[in-house]
Amino acid sequence: MTVSYTASVATTTYLAFLKLLLRWKGSVYKVIWFEFIIFSILYTIISLIYRLALDANAKEKFEHLCLRCEKVSELFPVVFVLGFYVNTIVRRWWEQFCAIPWPDSLTLFINAYALSTTERARMQRRTFVRYVNLSFCLTTRDISSRARMRFPTLEHLISAGGYC
Repeated sequence: MTVSYTASVATTTYLAFLKLLLRWKGSVYKVIWFEFIIFSILYTIISLIYRLALDANAKEKFEHLCLRCEKVSELFPVVFVLGFYVNTIVRRWWEQFCAIPWPDSLTLFINAYALSTTERARMQRRTFVRYVNLSFCLTTRDISSRARMRFPTLEHLISAGGYC
């Protein structure tokens, strides 16, 4: 869930950015702390082995291994791989967004094809649009935590918009 920092940024002081970085709720540190600890432990172990346990010949072989790894890493440009990854993620997100059946298009179809102007036809159109909005809200409740918090029960849906 997204955490808003608008109030913290609006009242800026000299240390506001540092406070914002050190905030735990919604921070990037909360996501990467485990990987960072593993990386730090492995780096420390390799550094201690290199500095304390290896002789000059083994250090030279290790340095050659590091140079070879650097040459291999140059074969795959990180920017290209990252760009491909971001492109794939954004394309998937956009396809999911476009697949959402928004109620607007359905109501426009109803307006275009239901040409009768009688009171009964108007009430049928309104009822149909109410059911479309209700189904959209029920579906959104199943996939969105914000919608679930806004409409935790069917009574909340009824009191908010008169769906029934």
